[in-house]
Amino acid sequence: MSKPRVIVCPSPLFLKTLPVKDSIVVVIDILRATTSICVAFGSGAAEIVPLDSIEKCRTYKEKGYLIAGERDGKMIEGFDMGNSPFSFMGEHIRNAKIAMTTTNGTKCIHASRQAYQIIIGAFVNMTAVVNYLRAQGRDVILLAAGWKDKMNLEDTAFGGAVALELENEFLPTEDSTRIAMTLYDAMLKDKRYFIKNATQYEQIIGLNIVEDVKYCLRRDLHEVLPIYQNRKLVDLLAKTKLVNIKR
Repeated sequence: MSKPRVIVCPSPLFLKTLPVKDSIVVVIDILRATTSICVAFGSGAAEIVPLDSIEKCRTYKEKGYLIAGERDGKMIEGFDMGNSPFSFMGEHIRNAKIAMTTTNGTKCIHASRQAYQIIIGAFVNMTAVVNYLRAQGRDVILLAAGWKDKMNLEDTAFGGAVALELENEFLPTEDSTRIAMTLYDAMLKDKRYFIKNATQYEQIIGLNIVEDVKYCLRRDLHEVLPIYQNRKLVDLLAKTKLVNIKR
């Protein structure tokens, strides 16, 4: 029996060239959408509806949802939250329903809707992602959201990190996967170098989100596995924990 494949897609622009329909797509937007989604579920959020426009997101306010979003890294006027992981901590998140729109991450979820399955990945839930993918034994596409369709360091490096974890059970295919694996291996030696040389570094300084970045690069802070079902994200592990409690 042949091994399932793992592919790092370094930009949403390349998604159409890959076998999306039969694959689990892991959407990756480390700074900061997928990290914040994981934090929200770690804080007990009930669901998150990812949306591709500001206008659609605003309509959910009337339905009792908290609305969260950013454009170009800045919180949208009139929204309850922006995109900082620290905004998704606290009692106001517990059992909350959240509608969310971001420059890159939520758009990638919509772009992946033909996939067999969509899950959310970040360093803060990396082990949960890896364990789930191993258990499924299906082809995997690690989709780096990047920045406005351009490749970036942090999302590609995370894809490489997951591919490295899976390489004994999965077959890394496409040169982009090997490049991402090499990038992550190099990043382990000096994370600060990579962040300071990232295209977004000046934006990070300008937005005063250095602490956000530090948080987003930490591993396994949240045992959650956000999965896209019925046009919304829910925490698959929360359901599993509930079943175990009932037993």
